[in-house]
Amino acid sequence: MKWIIILLLILGLLWYLLPTVLTVLGNRAYHDKSLREALKWYQRAYKTGRMSPMTKMAYGLLILRDGRPEDAERLLSAVISDRKIKPEKKAPARAYRAMAYVKQGKIEDAYEEMQELLETNKSSLTYSLAGYIMALTDCPAEQLLAFCEEAYDYNADERDIADNLAVACLKCGDAARAAELCEDLMEDYPDFTEGYYHAAQAYAALGDFPKAKQCLDKIADCRRSYMTTVSEDEISGLAERIHAAL
Repeated sequence: MKWIIILLLILGLLWYLLPTVLTVLGNRAYHDKSLREALKWYQRAYKTGRMSPMTKMAYGLLILRDGRPEDAERLLSAVISDRKIKPEKKAPARAYRAMAYVKQGKIEDAYEEMQELLETNKSSLTYSLAGYIMALTDCPAEQLLAFCEEAYDYNADERDIADNLAVACLKCGDAARAAELCEDLMEDYPDFTEGYYHAAQAYAALGDFPKAKQCLDKIADCRRSYMTTVSEDEISGLAERIHAAL
């Protein structure tokens, strides 16, 4: 009888820990750069029906990285609408949903989501995503620059915040400062496609086309994914313009 009770306790513990164990395996696979394997483990954890809200948000982001923004939006919306989760805990889900909107071409929805979120939650994540999304809208360049400066004051060490500021500088005609920001990005993040692309734009605007080409050529060695915010068409278009100017 004693052994039966112990066995039942062990089985109960395993049942309780199963979502966590599956998520840990998923995280390990993701860190090993196997998105498909990570998704497999997360899906199993989700199917237990006992995945925590924070883990659901991470799962939603993985689905988005897999190129399925509609599925990601549905999962993240379910987390956001869950009344048992405190509003302040839903900020990552709302930010990721905004990115899912962008990937579906729903820029206005994404912009509204981030503006509402910024009213109650200012973080590196919300600042970086909001700046990126603002740059996709028709908001005045000076307004974008002011926001990106505010974000940069909040966290100058955040890669995407610095990149957003470089984009804002380019839109305002300050290519020299954009180039300076991008030089730091290229040094600190040698695999960051956007840093090289915006550096190439900045140097092209300054008339230094050999330097622009040098920056753009380095993109070939960068690891790009569905979440890369610079398209292949944009890269090839800039390459053609630089080549024509040399």
